[in-house]
Amino acid sequence: MTATMTFAGLDVHARSTHATAIDVQTGELRRARFGGCEEAVAWLGELPRPLRACYEAGPTGFALYRAAEAAGLRVDVIAPSRTPSCWRAC
Repeated sequence: MTATMTFAGLDVHARSTHATAIDVQTGELRRARFGGCEEAVAWLGELPRPLRACYEAGPTGFALYRAAEAAGLRVDVIAPSRTPSCWRAC
């Protein structure tokens, strides 16, 4: 069996969370929208492993981060000012 990786990105707002994930091996793209962080964590838990997930740093993501951590899921917090951009390097 060939190793695979699933990447997920979450856009966390006060009233909703939008999420997208891609399975690198199959190319399958999944999109979802949630009303709360518990739903988002459950969705992340259903994705194929290994999983790498992230969301943009901000005050609305703390609950998601804590819930994911409690569920044993790794969710990286990405600071927009520290994210490399192609247009800056070009």
